[in-house]
Amino acid sequence: MLVREHYLHSAALVGEQLRYIAEYQGRWLALLAWSAAAYHLKDREAWLGWTPAQRPHRLLYPAQ
Repeated sequence: MLVREHYLHSAALVGEQLRYIAEYQGRWLALLAWSAAAYHLKDREAWLGWTPAQRPHRLLYPAQ
């Protein structure tokens, strides 16, 4: 179902991951998936203001 409905038609996740199914009265309402952050994304790090020393520590957390 995830492959069929996802806009990229892919369910491939890399690294550590979480997958959840939200259901109500036995019916699936949503599929949720999170995967580990990419190790290097120059634009993300510039926007967040991360230094090279901060990046390895902060990638461990899902949101900061």
